[in-house]
Amino acid sequence: MKTGQFKLIDHWKKVIQEGELTGNFVHPDDQSFIGKSSVGNRSRNYPSSWDELIEAESKDSDQKFHLNLFPTPYMGDILNAKIYYLTGNPGYEHSDYMNFLTDDQSYRSLLRSNVEQKFSKSTGKFLYLTPDSAHTGGYRYWRSILNKFLLHLIRKNKGFDEKKVRSWLADNFAVLELTGYHSKAMKHSLIAKLPSHKLVKDFVHDYVIPKAERGECMVIVCRANKLWEVNLKPKNNVLGFSSSQARGGYISENFIKKYKSVFDRFTFIGD
Repeated sequence: MKTGQFKLIDHWKKVIQEGELTGNFVHPDDQSFIGKSSVGNRSRNYPSSWDELIEAESKDSDQKFHLNLFPTPYMGDILNAKIYYLTGNPGYEHSDYMNFLTDDQSYRSLLRSNVEQKFSKSTGKFLYLTPDSAHTGGYRYWRSILNKFLLHLIRKNKGFDEKKVRSWLADNFAVLELTGYHSKAMKHSLIAKLPSHKLVKDFVHDYVIPKAERGECMVIVCRANKLWEVNLKPKNNVLGFSSSQARGGYISENFIKKYKSVFDRFTFIGD
């Protein structure tokens, strides 16, 4: 029997493989639940211009999944990361479609490699900390979320320049989403029913949390712990944001100071 981590990866690999043929990036097991809800997929045909994109966007529900966008169920090396960040879903903005409108094959290839967990030695494992994604909404979002944490790492690891620190973080930081489907807002009642959500939740409980308890990584639960159902225990290297912190999502200086002993264990770069 396959262990949970490979079930998760194989699940999303299937989504990608079928989506590249059909234009509809959704797992058959999830489709039955999504199809019965008010959250549906857009037309298979991408908008052909910016004006068409804006018009289509104005008609969308914030909780509507954009199923013809490449899903991002996780980002980074989910098997070997030192810092795990548990959050909601990949979000959505206009530029997500524009990357497809411009037929950005190199970016799609990087997204595919992330889902397959096949990383190149020449690029960082967390795509949105690398120059290859600098033109995307994902890069802008994660740069803002991680900026203060990055500055903390630079101050802590004196003797290493920003490029080295950023490269280290890209190889050791991983994000896990409640679901990999893009939307502006989440419908928790639907997400809780999705088989893909159960897979990532099992992965967290069966692989990530035991890894943290062994002292091999730290975990930060950013959002929706009612769905993650993680027992927050700093002594086991499992931390959680307050509701006010969750809204911003930033790893702030105050949060780092509060859990200094945990951060000290997992943010030393070394030689």
